[in-house]
Amino acid sequence: SDSETTTLNFLSGSNGLNIGRVEIEHASGLCLTSGAKLRLFRLDEVQRQNVHDTLLEMARLSYREFTKKKKKSGDEDDDYGFEQLKLFSEWLDTREGEPFTAVVDGANVAYFGFPELHYNQVERVVNKLKEMGENPLVVIPKKYTYRNFMLSSTGYSQTLDDRNFRVIER
Repeated sequence: SDSETTTLNFLSGSNGLNIGRVEIEHASGLCLTSGAKLRLFRLDEVQRQNVHDTLLEMARLSYREFTKKKKKSGDEDDDYGFEQLKLFSEWLDTREGEPFTAVVDGANVAYFGFPELHYNQVERVVNKLKEMGENPLVVIPKKYTYRNFMLSSTGYSQTLDDRNFRVIER
């Protein structure tokens, strides 16, 4: 019906981190919380492939620009970022199991409110999303999956304690 809505619930943490959903009116695309009107559009297979290919090319160009200043002889080739994203895309397309319904930026969630990473925050976000019926995918840069790594925010290194490291291993 025209009055049908999708309800999304919020979790507000004491640290200001909010996880949530809002009500979206199906017929109008109106967010009942903010009043913003969402545009819904469908892509056919050709359009979807074009968006996919364009994003991959943008990743290639961004990676080249990012690494241009740091380039040393013998470094990874200019297409490394493109190839890694392409492998990730292929994995998403061919993996078994339920589709992911939410993406968690693990490093930003882990950094939120702190100068170092706290993976227990990622764990809380993932658990809350699962309680809300979501199937989250956590994306974390490889360097943050080691027990010891350099922190982008401070230039210092961080060594994960056992509790935080166990979160990554799951």
